[in-house]
Amino acid sequence: MSENTMIVGGWNVKPIVLQNGEFPVGFDCSFMQALDGLDGAGYVPLVYCGSQLVHGTNHMIICEQTLSTLHRTKHVVQIVINQCLPTESEAPTILSIETLV
Repeated sequence: MSENTMIVGGWNVKPIVLQNGEFPVGFDCSFMQALDGLDGAGYVPLVYCGSQLVHGTNHMIICEQTLSTLHRTKHVVQIVINQCLPTESEAPTILSIETLV
């Protein structure tokens, strides 16, 4: 199996440390669209972990989360976002936000 072959349903793990929050080409807008209107916390992307080919594409990102509370508590979280097929006009959606640390 070649190195670039993606298995449907399997994660293609290729971590990329994000410099200044810059995502791989074509994904930066999806991240911002998915988080648009999400209240209660701010997110700074740290590592793009990889993608999963499903109905569309899931993307896993490690982020620093700052809660919008009096003490501005910080956590490291894993966010999974689904980006629809190019033929669909739906906005990207958050599938999960899981606290890691």
